[in-house]
Parts: sequence; C-alpha cells; structure tokens
Amino acid sequence: MDAIALAGGESAQQTDATRRPDGAVVTLLGLVEGEVLTHLEEHGTATLRGLIRALDWPAPFVTMGIGALIRHGLVKGVRH
Repeated sequence: MDAIALAGGESAQQTDATRRPDGAVVTLLGLVEGEVLTHLEEHGTATLRGLIRALDWPAPFVTMGIGALIRHGLVKGVRH
C-alpha cells in the first residue's frame, strides 16, 4: 500500500491510501463509509452504537464515516 503525503508545511502528514489501476485513491475512511452503507442497505435503520458493534472498525472510524455520509447527504442522522 502506498502512502500519500498531504501538504502541510515542513512535516507533511501521511495517510493510508492505495491507488487503484484507474488512478482513483481508496482511503480507509472510504472503506468504512462503504461498509456503513452496505450494512444499512442489508439491515435498515441502525443506531450509532449498533453500527459500531456490527462493523469491524474502531469506533472513531465508524463515527467519522457516518459523519462524512451525512455531509454528503447519503444518510440521515436523527438525534433521539
């Protein structure tokens, strides 16, 4: 897996990413987002806690993935 440097002054941060043959970059967050969407399509509505328990990713990744999906308008979050 190749690491891609992000612009950030003298000490650029590294992120885990892989470049597909077609040139697209797949990130860990993108993989989590895909698993969240797949889970919701297969099981329907879920709570944040339920998604964290169901997916094999650390809770912060699942939370960030859900946040990104909400920002993109792909899922709706409702506070209870």
